[in-house]
Parts: sequence; structure tokens; C-alpha cells
Amino acid sequence: MKIKGAAVVLVLLFLLAVQAGAELGKEDAEHVLRMQADPLQTMLDIGMRGEEVQAMQRTMKKYGFLSGNADGIYGPATARAVSDVKLYLQDLGVEQAYIDDLEPETAISSALLAMLTEGQWESGGRTLKPGESGPAVLAVQKRLRELDYPAETDGGFGPDTAYGIELFRYFEAGGEGNAIDRELREKLFADNAKPARYEPLQNGARGAGVKNLQEQLRLYGFLNGSADGSYGPATGNAVRLMQQCLVERGYSIEPDGAADPYLQEMFFEQFDPAPAALQKGDQGAEVARMQRRLTLYGFEAGSGDGQYGSATAAAVQRIQKRNGLNTTGIADVATLTKLYSKDIKGALKGYQLKVSIEKQKVYAYALDDNYEYTRLVRTMTCSTGLADTPTPKGTFKNTGPGPKWHYFKKYDCWAQYPYYIYGNIWFHSVLYSEKDEDTLLWGSVYKLGSPASHGCVRLAVEDAKWIHSNCAAGTTVIVY
Repeated sequence: MKIKGAAVVLVLLFLLAVQAGAELGKEDAEHVLRMQADPLQTMLDIGMRGEEVQAMQRTMKKYGFLSGNADGIYGPATARAVSDVKLYLQDLGVEQAYIDDLEPETAISSALLAMLTEGQWESGGRTLKPGESGPAVLAVQKRLRELDYPAETDGGFGPDTAYGIELFRYFEAGGEGNAIDRELREKLFADNAKPARYEPLQNGARGAGVKNLQEQLRLYGFLNGSADGSYGPATGNAVRLMQQCLVERGYSIEPDGAADPYLQEMFFEQFDPAPAALQKGDQGAEVARMQRRLTLYGFEAGSGDGQYGSATAAAVQRIQKRNGLNTTGIADVATLTKLYSKDIKGALKGYQLKVSIEKQKVYAYALDDNYEYTRLVRTMTCSTGLADTPTPKGTFKNTGPGPKWHYFKKYDCWAQYPYYIYGNIWFHSVLYSEKDEDTLLWGSVYKLGSPASHGCVRLAVEDAKWIHSNCAAGTTVIVY
């Protein structure tokens, strides 16, 4: 019978012990038997290549030890990964005989090779707890980061890793606590382990996760600002308002303005935007968010103070009328559902302006009872552009008032009450040579009623002032 290396030594020790009358314990006998199976026989070493090397690399890559490709070449990167695997197994308490203690250090025994290539990888071992360190912790950290859970990557079981494990358990693995036990490892390193659904978000965060949160906050009346993907003070305040709303609903939450994954899961997956009707006399966070949403869509609801008073009731009636609901002034579930939906019809602007180039007139229309711009409230004489500098025709919506005085540098003259239409085209008053009402250019007054401008729409001072004062930004202007 051919017996190799360390196995020969142990068999001899066993025989010597028997001859000396010594008694080997159970563990010693088992160890001898395992050694006789020759687990320390060298199977692979640096410089080798082939299918076994590739199979080993795939396992090490799966469990976070190898970052490179599984190319079947036992090079320096694979050697470093093998060394980390050995340290990892030692850290877990796996018996040294099944790891190996070969020279050179990069060699792999038949036992370790089988573990890495024949589906025998053992991710169990002792339970690791916060404060510990080593390769076993590092492997878990790398896997957590791969699945987008928070974790340090320094091999030290710190607070980020503990938080990442806690989140993984909460969302995927079940159970509680942040210890790394066998059950957790098996689920964490499984092929079907799911990535984190939400990442922790707070002031300073950026990206798609922030943008998604902002869009949901806007939809449910907590944020009136833009969804720009940047977690600044406005977003933090909106999250705080949402947390206060949840406190009113009975949740035990500290309104700190930070959106941890637990809060996001609840907000995205469980939050009911319209849980109950609201009516005059109610107060609190639910009323305040309704007021913000009403104001966002142009239905002025007062100061947003959380008090359901007359102004809020009137705003509710306006949204109900605009969206074909019963105009009761009571925010029932149907009204709130519409208010917090993406297909809500916002309030129309107070006026619509139409410019007739043929008649040299500007017409201001208000809304009728059917929310149509049919009620003519003001007719104004104007001067539009000359033949070689015509006023552009079309429908313009990105409009709005400017400062009281506007200087036309190209023509070295001034006008009052400018109101932006398109490009370099404005509504404005008749002209002045200086920024002074005493310097009126009377020629621009006499020409009202006929084309005379370089494209703008000139008006008498009182008409320009009326548009400037009464037409909000975004008022539709139609030039025909």
C-alpha cells in the first residue's frame, strides 16, 4: 500500500502510540482517518490552467473573492483569491485539514479543490457579530455591496455592515438582528438573492432614487418644488412633512427629514393617499398636504396652514368643478383620489389674450361657467410689427411679466410694463426716450391702431399695465 507525506507521519504516530500503550481520543482517530484520505495532496498551483481552474474561479467569483474573469488561468489574481478563501475558512472555524497547509502557500489541496469545484462550498461556520473582523466579514461586505446594500468593505464588522445585514434580513432573508450566521450566508450568496429595493437617502444624496422619491412626494402633496434628483433642504422638509403625516396616522416615526429604506418601502408600497374624507373644520398634516396640492395646481387654498377653512373649501369646490366632481366643498375620497392622481386637471389661468394683427386689437378673455375662455372682458388697441419686422403668429404659453421698465438697447428707447410673449417679442407700453414718464415719444402714441413696431405689441400705458398686473405667468397668448 502506498501512503504519502503527512499521512505516513500520522499513521506512524498512531502505531507508535498503540505500541506505547497510549490511547488516542476520538478526535485524533477521526483526524488520522481524514488524513489517510489524503486531503493535503496538492492538486493545483499557480501557473496551471484548465477546466478545474475555471470552475474554481467561478465559485470564488460568485462568493466575492475573485474580481477578475474566470479564464481558467491560475495567475496572481487567482492566487490572491485562493489565499483569501483559506483565511475565510479559517475565520469560520473550518478544520485546518480541510483547508490545507501546503508549500507554496498558493497550492490547493484535493479537499479544498472539491469544495470549490464540486458544489461542496460550505458557507456555514461560526456566527459573526458586530465588532469582529476578517476575511469572512469582508466576503459578506462585498456581497452586500454587490446587491446594493450598505456595507463597509474593509473586513471590519462596523455599523454600515450591520445596517446592511439588517436591511437584507428585513427585505429578503427574514428574521431579525444583524449577526452573520449560516442561514444568512446561504441566502445572501444564493444565485436568486435579490438586490436592495431602496437605498438610504438623506441630505446631499443624488440620483434616480432621489428623483423617484421627489416625484412621489410631489404627487402626494408634500413637495411643491421640482424633481431634480438632488436631495436638498426642500426635499428634506418634504420628507419631514410626510413623516408628520404618518405620525398622525399612528406610525411611530421620528420626523427627521431622512428617507431610510423602511420609510421608502412604506411610502412607495403602502401609503394610501386618500384614506378618509376631509371637511371644513378639520386640521392637521392631512389638510396641509391637500392645501399644498391644491395650490400647486392653481386652486388657491389659503396659507397651507393645515386649517380647513372657507378658502380651502372654496378651492375644493373649484377643483371639483374643474374635474367633473360634485361641487360640495367637502374633500371626499373621490375628490382626494383625483387630487393625488397624475391625470388631475389643474386650474386654468384667469385670462387668455388674443392679438388680431388685421384689426390691431388685443382681446382679453375670462373663463365662463364651463371653464371656456369666451367672456370678453377687455379690448385694447395696439401696434404690431411692420411688414419687414412682423409680429410672429402662433400660440405662446411660456409668457409672463417683467420689471416695470424695459430698455431696448438696439433702438435706445424705453417702455413700461413689459410682458414677455416669445423670443424678443413683448407686450409693452408706448415708448419713452428715457426711463422717465416725462420723456414720452408721442409718435408711438399716435401710431396706435396701425403696424409700427419691430415685432412687439405696443399698447397704451393703461392697457400695458392691465396685462402686466392681471395676467399671471403662463397666460396663453394667441397671435393671429
